Amino acid sequence: MHTLARSDSGMWGEGDPALTEAQMRDSARYVGGSFRYERIEGAAGHCLQLTEPDRINALLIGFGRVSDVP
Repeated sequence: MHTLARSDSGMWGEGDPALTEAQMRDSARYVGGSFRYERIEGAAGHCLQLTEPDRINALLIGFGRVSDVP
């Protein structure tokens, strides 16, 4: 299995019908850099960028500022 060489972020909404929270957290094993996991409380659905755009954009901007991604 391949590993992502850079840092990454995983976000999971508690109402996701397609992915369990454990599956998202376990994604960290495929990341060679740091992995930041965010649990989005009260979020419904699998496509968080569509159902929670303001929250997701704020997290992505914050991740970009503190990560080691060039």
